[in-house]
Amino acid sequence: MWALSEENIHRHFAGYLGIKRTCEVEDTRDRVFFDYDGFFNAFFKVRDDNAPYILPFDTSEIDERSDFWFNENVAGSYSTSSIRDDKPFAQVVDYGGSYSDRWWTLVDDHLDIARREMLEAKGTSLSKLKNPLQSMTSLRYSEKNSDLRTMMNLTSCSETSI
Repeated sequence: MWALSEENIHRHFAGYLGIKRTCEVEDTRDRVFFDYDGFFNAFFKVRDDNAPYILPFDTSEIDERSDFWFNENVAGSYSTSSIRDDKPFAQVVDYGGSYSDRWWTLVDDHLDIARREMLEAKGTSLSKLKNPLQSMTSLRYSEKNSDLRTMMNLTSCSETSI
């Protein structure tokens, strides 16, 4: 897992993986409901406290591994009322609504944007992520083969994937 921390991956890449997973599960990328809390609980939660999630993705200002902890307020980054238009996550989705009416749509060129703004802008490529992501998900989800396959599919380079 720590191999991911050696790469400069924007922290919003985790949210992008969550939206991409939601779209694959729902077989559409238009106006889906992104259960960001459920996604983070399933894939990144490792402890029960006010910073329960470990995110080995971040920007270059990370100095210590303790900085990889993400607080329990996932909505503060991914709720439709919290998304900042000047951040990379807002570039890969259209979004709207509030509370129970919230929706997210992957934009047509989301894969290119994610590569450019969340990875390549930071000096990383999708091909560098496959083995570290596999290690992370294998360790955390060795008993959940479908979750491992889902995470690996999310990082595929296929232009036709959702």
